[in-house]
Amino acid sequence: MRKIWNVSTTLRNPNRILGFLEVISQLEGQYWDEATQNEYQILLIKEKKYRPDIVHPALKNEQISYEEAKDIYDKARYIGKSMRGRVSFNPLKKLGFVKLESDKIKISKSGKKLISGEYSLKDALTIGLSKWKITANGANIKPYIGTLHFLNRLEEKTGSSNGITEHEFGCFVMTLKRYDEIDNFVNDLVNYRNNKFNLNSLLKKYENANSLDDYIDNNRRYFEETNYISFYGWRLRLNNHYMEEIKKLLSKDDARAF
Repeated sequence: MRKIWNVSTTLRNPNRILGFLEVISQLEGQYWDEATQNEYQILLIKEKKYRPDIVHPALKNEQISYEEAKDIYDKARYIGKSMRGRVSFNPLKKLGFVKLESDKIKISKSGKKLISGEYSLKDALTIGLSKWKITANGANIKPYIGTLHFLNRLEEKTGSSNGITEHEFGCFVMTLKRYDEIDNFVNDLVNYRNNKFNLNSLLKKYENANSLDDYIDNNRRYFEETNYISFYGWRLRLNNHYMEEIKKLLSKDDARAF
């Protein structure tokens, strides 16, 4: 079965990205092995960018020493310790802020510009999400670019710039797996609005549909922190202030991942 796509379940608040990125930058140039993965999570605790769900006296301190952070990490009941560091690393890698070169940690150009302040979070996320690809299990799409195409084609089809509701976003956009299915899903949404489409027939195809509401909330948080998508009255729509840039982008990128 297919899966509904989701930016990240690790960093539900995109405003935490910069802190996670600043911490991993301390390890740039090191091999991304088990020891470094453990080290990354310890440093996240030390810098108060991550708080484990345990009781520990040092967590109440204004500052946490490295030794205290390591003790907190050691006492946290993680299954596969180094996996926690990999999970914390994955959103940064997915968004293109950090990469591995010859198995060594390297902060990308956009990552460095975000750290230095040359890029705002909106600028960095717009760039990062525009490059995000899904290719597993027959998928071929850039989800963020696909969303822009979906909204643009819906607007062209209906003549309305009112966009879509969060629920429509989850059911008809977050289920997109291929760039060449966008028009079909736009038609499905129009038919749904005309009471000619049963959502159950769509959602039953997705094995993680029971988490749809969580994924909607998470993806909304990320997408509304970009330049090209806005939320007004709980509706997702193209940002009219950037229409020239959006049209230019869509003319060059059809949302295919490969």
